[in-house]
Amino acid sequence: MESKTKTRTRIAIWIIALAMAIGTIMTYVIIIVAQNNPDSDPTQIAYQKYLENQQQKQQEQQELLDSYCPQSERDNPLANIDKYKSEPFAQASELKVETLQDGTGELTTAEQCIDVNYKGWNTKGEVFDSGAYAVIPNMGMVIQGWISGLVGMKQGGIYKLTIPAEQAYGEQGSGDKIPANESLTFVIEVVSVQ
Repeated sequence: MESKTKTRTRIAIWIIALAMAIGTIMTYVIIIVAQNNPDSDPTQIAYQKYLENQQQKQQEQQELLDSYCPQSERDNPLANIDKYKSEPFAQASELKVETLQDGTGELTTAEQCIDVNYKGWNTKGEVFDSGAYAVIPNMGMVIQGWISGLVGMKQGGIYKLTIPAEQAYGEQGSGDKIPANESLTFVIEVVSVQ
């Protein structure tokens, strides 16, 4: 009888030990999987929520801008500015606005909807962006150089903006063609002002 009790005790101890070993192994597996899964990292989750909130705000701002400031229809937005080219240039220390072609009408203000065609170059003379855009400068949806530079232009005019880094993308840069602390040049055609 005593040997049956000892055998049962040993079996029970082995079962408990085996259950503990399996539990420990499973705990380590769960920890390893959780560490390799960025979706469970609290920092990554918080950062993802921040990005989603920023995208939502940008989308709301764009919808508001579109409702107040519709973009004109045009076949070839760059037709009038393709003849202008920016050669490599040194870093700018201040915002410079040059008139390449005089416009007509009143001077633009920061509260107006300004519909433009544009092309942008980095200091190496590489085009990093171009197209058509409708903007209200005081809404703050563009770089500071545009906010300041667009004010005082005339409809139909073509202007060259040389923008220092601190009024462009600053220390963070933007994409492959705009490194940190990069000055930018834009040629901007003012299509309409509302």
